[in-house]
Amino acid sequence: MFRHTKLLILVLAAITTGPLAGQSVPANTTAASNCLPGKSYPRIYPDQRIIFQLHAPDAKEVLVDIVGKKFPMQKDTSGTWTVTTEPIVEGFHYYALNVDGVRVSDPSTYTYFGASAALSGIDVPAPDDMDFAAKDVAHGQVQAHYYYSGIRQATRRCFVYTPPGYDENPGKRYPVLYLQHGWGEDETGWSTQGKMNFILDNLLAEGKAEPMIVVMDNGDIAGLPFNVVNWDSAQSVTSTGKDKVEFQDLIIREIIPMIDESFRTIPDRDHRAMAGLSWGGLQTFEIVFNHMDQFAYLGAFSGALRLRDNVDITELYGGLLKKPEVVNRDMKLMWMGTGSEEGNWSQGFRDKLVELGVQNIQFYVSPGTAHEWLTWRRCLHEFAQKLFK
Repeated sequence: MFRHTKLLILVLAAITTGPLAGQSVPANTTAASNCLPGKSYPRIYPDQRIIFQLHAPDAKEVLVDIVGKKFPMQKDTSGTWTVTTEPIVEGFHYYALNVDGVRVSDPSTYTYFGASAALSGIDVPAPDDMDFAAKDVAHGQVQAHYYYSGIRQATRRCFVYTPPGYDENPGKRYPVLYLQHGWGEDETGWSTQGKMNFILDNLLAEGKAEPMIVVMDNGDIAGLPFNVVNWDSAQSVTSTGKDKVEFQDLIIREIIPMIDESFRTIPDRDHRAMAGLSWGGLQTFEIVFNHMDQFAYLGAFSGALRLRDNVDITELYGGLLKKPEVVNRDMKLMWMGTGSEEGNWSQGFRDKLVELGVQNIQFYVSPGTAHEWLTWRRCLHEFAQKLFK
């Protein structure tokens, strides 16, 4: 009890006094775009080193935990802790502070829901950041949409993007992309970490994408322990678990009909797509391949089965892959993307589909990125340009 009270006092001190009281900032650095108003740290060097600060005079030890590494901070005579990291790879990264053994968020930056927790986040500049930036263009709207689920016996929330001009053109109907988050994330991820609305706004302004509605719901995976999944077994990530079956039911029986009733959609398979990142990509394969009558477009961003030689995927998805000609005939687009640094399981699954006779799978590799949001922002940017053409 005392320990947590003391930690709260430390964090409040960092919020109220700030780490910069009377200090100048290092030359040739810029404040991270994720800083809260009035905060100037973390700061980023051109070579992608990051300076973190925390004002915590009574703390005994403070570390920064980012990209799987812990960087010890040093305290000055004013009680401000500082560290400069090694260069951190470009893109968005969750991070946390460890204060006297307790993991906390940085009080100087915004938090994001990831790994089933509210974590600090930082964007290290990338050369294509302007593809994902809020520009002086017409903007669509992202709104929270609440609905009651009879399957879950609870009120649920999804976020829905409507494109620029949606409200001004009441007679126009639109195709729909159902866009899923990854493990430990939720329906907020794509419009915060993912910047999907700015990606679509910019593509539409450039005439590179078709106006569409985007639906982001909760994949009901945030509360599941990640280690319950045997990634090497195809059966472990298909319709064998209650939660997995129920999420398919949610999409097919409740969410799609609710969206078609509440928004001006074109309610047929030729104008409906599904895509997801990581675990959301697995869900996308599962739902689309089991419901080919509902979707004509599929996108998987770092989401694919990790196959062993003894896994027969023709036994999955109701035996669909025993009839690849059905997939080739009915799917207008099958699109897969991955980061160049995250392993080859996506390529492996793509190669297996091709071996079975599935044709015309478009494949994209994000250069220099791993299993992270910059990969998935780039994937959405490329995938959206192919939809509903």
